[in-house]
Amino acid sequence: MNGVQTCALPIYAGNIISGNSANFEDCDSCANSRYLHHCNELYDCKFMAYSSVLRFCENCFGSSGGGETKFTINCYEVFQQNRCFENFRCYTCNDCFYSATLEQCTNCLFTFNQKNKTNMIGNLQLEKDKFFSLKKKLLSEIREELSTKKEIPSILDIMRGD
Repeated sequence: MNGVQTCALPIYAGNIISGNSANFEDCDSCANSRYLHHCNELYDCKFMAYSSVLRFCENCFGSSGGGETKFTINCYEVFQQNRCFENFRCYTCNDCFYSATLEQCTNCLFTFNQKNKTNMIGNLQLEKDKFFSLKKKLLSEIREELSTKKEIPSILDIMRGD
């Protein structure tokens, strides 16, 4: 073989961590991060689990692709989000759930393709009091379904029509 060695077995080189990192388990290519569980390609993140390709994030679970995000669950391709759940391609948004392609929005549920909006359910903007009472009811229903079925559809499932 002309001096070239080959290996028939796949080789795993996990837990490649650099910079000032601590308290990680089953992580790859992470730097300057701490308290990570099953994550990869994180930079300057903390308190993360099952997340990947994120920078400057905190308290994220199952999220990927983005940065400067806090308190998210299953959010994809996001930037500067806070307290969000099941979002896709949302940027500079707060308190949004099951939404996609939003920019600079706050308090949106099941909202799509909006910019600079607040207090929306679907793509209908509501008065503050009506929004919060309906939001409370919808989040209660989501919580109940998650509690009984132990799973709920993702935003990607909804967008695909599953």
